[in-house]
Amino acid sequence: MFAAVIPDLKGWWAPIVAVWAALAALLTLYKDYLAIKKAKLEIEKLKSELKKNSSGTQLNPAMLQKAVELFEKIMLRSDFQFSAGIKTVFLCSLICASAIGIVWQKNQIYEAEKIVQGETTRLEELRNTNTALSNTLFQLQQNRTNVSPTH
Repeated sequence: MFAAVIPDLKGWWAPIVAVWAALAALLTLYKDYLAIKKAKLEIEKLKSELKKNSSGTQLNPAMLQKAVELFEKIMLRSDFQFSAGIKTVFLCSLICASAIGIVWQKNQIYEAEKIVQGETTRLEELRNTNTALSNTLFQLQQNRTNVSPTH
């Protein structure tokens, strides 16, 4: 019963793997996006704290400034990783679409072969019928010429 619902899955392994890879890349991208968003909020918080304590009473502004710069460099690197993740998702989607196209084409070829086989069988049956009818016609014509007219 299940086999009737889902046809032959031999050629579907590539699109299935590509879809899983794309989903994994999307989940990684979403995790990175949340981390970047959190880090940007932390940067803004540090910047506002630096502005509050610019007198230097509680915090060392130079160290805090270095921390903010370092954090911004990390964020730029994270943005680069985020764009690489987008490229990964695009490539996985492209592979998936190509694999689905290949499977669809193979299915079309299989269907065309089935039609050709059916038509070949029908042609052979028609040739056999034609041969049998030709033989019958020949026998009838022989019987007609063998019978002499009675005038």
